Amino acid sequence: MLPPPKPHLTFDDWLEAERASLEGRSEYIDGEVFAMTGASAAHNAIVMNIGSALHTQMKGRPCQVYANDMKVRVRTSNTGAYPDLVAFCAEHEFQDHRRDILLNPSLIVEVLSGST
Repeated sequence: MLPPPKPHLTFDDWLEAERASLEGRSEYIDGEVFAMTGASAAHNAIVMNIGSALHTQMKGRPCQVYANDMKVRVRTSNTGAYPDLVAFCAEHEFQDHRRDILLNPSLIVEVLSGST
């Protein structure tokens, strides 16, 4: 027996559901949605160390660093994600007036784990 076909959502469908959700977060990759899990202590320590170093390096520059709650849209790969860290050194470009999806990151940092 064949497995049921995976649902294929548009980015806008995912975004609407993501903004309405009170339980957890998910990432969107070209029509598929993947639930996100919590991170380990080691993962969080690595993210904080990298974030701290980036923040120090960017002092006095027109740059900012955001940690894990800033959604990013990567149009070339039709992706909506919550990277561990996002840095940018330009005027913000957001998806819409909600200003919760950054379109122009200069750097995306994702700390990998065994499951990824």
